Formats: sequence, structure tokens, C-alpha cells
Amino acid sequence: MIKAVIFDSDGMLTHGPRFSDTYAKEHGISIEEMTPFFTGPFRECLVGKADVKEELKKGWLKRWQWKGTADDLLGYWFSVGDTLDQEVFTMVGALRS
Repeated sequence: MIKAVIFDSDGMLTHGPRFSDTYAKEHGISIEEMTPFFTGPFRECLVGKADVKEELKKGWLKRWQWKGTADDLLGYWFSVGDTLDQEVFTMVGALRS
């Protein structure tokens, strides 16, 4: 008997462009300017060894030409690529029932 099913939201339940691609295009900076964050400090954030908000405050906001706070950037970040896959979402509802 199946007791649990786990879905990864990013790319499974929701779809859309990558944050870095969208951000670079909308803010006129290169992906190369963003890559060191994702290949460096962000890896520690993914496994709970660092706080993404604190890491962003260490010069990344300025480097990425962000005008607001780290909280503002995270709000923007998590709004990108947030298109619900209705078919998968319906399946999740059926499994839940």
C-alpha cells in the first residue's frame, strides 16, 4: 500500500522560465554575472548550511543591480516560473482522495 507520494514543485507542479534567465533579461545584466552565486553560496543554501537571504545581502543585491531588499528579491524570485500544471495538480488531488 502506498502511504506517501512526493512531488517536486519546481518543474513538476509548476513550470516556467528559470529565475536567473528572467531576471537577467528584465534587469539588463548577464547570466555570467549571476552564475557565481548559484555555483557558490547558493549550493550551501540548498542543503540548509546557509540562509539565502543572508547570502544575497553579501553584495549580490548590489552586483545584480537590485534596488529593493533581499525580501523583495525573494518575492520576485518565487513569482517567476510559477505556472501551475493543471494536469499534475488534478492527479495530486485524485491521489489525495
